[in-house]
Amino acid sequence: MRLTDLLHEDTIATNVEVLDKRQLLQDMVSMIQKNGTLKDESAVLDAVLAREEVMSTGVGKGFACPHAKSPFVTDTCAAFVTLAQPIDFEALDGKPVSMVFMLLGRESNVGLHLKVLSRVSRLVDQASFRESVTTASSPQEVRAIISALESNLVDV
Repeated sequence: MRLTDLLHEDTIATNVEVLDKRQLLQDMVSMIQKNGTLKDESAVLDAVLAREEVMSTGVGKGFACPHAKSPFVTDTCAAFVTLAQPIDFEALDGKPVSMVFMLLGRESNVGLHLKVLSRVSRLVDQASFRESVTTASSPQEVRAIISALESNLVDV
């Protein structure tokens, strides 16, 4: 599965202004909710926050990948956001985050969840990806960047 299969123009936002990590996570769950893939937005947010309690999903290089599995998710779904101002995400490298990919999935689909996280990780490792998406000015541009770079990745 390609990331562009999960990301649509209404689940991508650029230059978003948020005050903190909790607001960002809440806003991203709400973005996904608009697609109707969540049975209970509040319960899904709780699952994302619970996952963050275990360990921050701020992976470094200005990037975070919050994710959760929940019975209140009807299908694997995602959102991507770039921030106008980086925020503290308690990232592993201690640096603030300005790019965030959220992945939500069903508890029964662990394999797909891991494959998507692997694909995201391989994109984030590319400096060209990080540089391109942080300067993108529209959801369409972000999606095109992801699509172009993703075409070079081998499916796992």
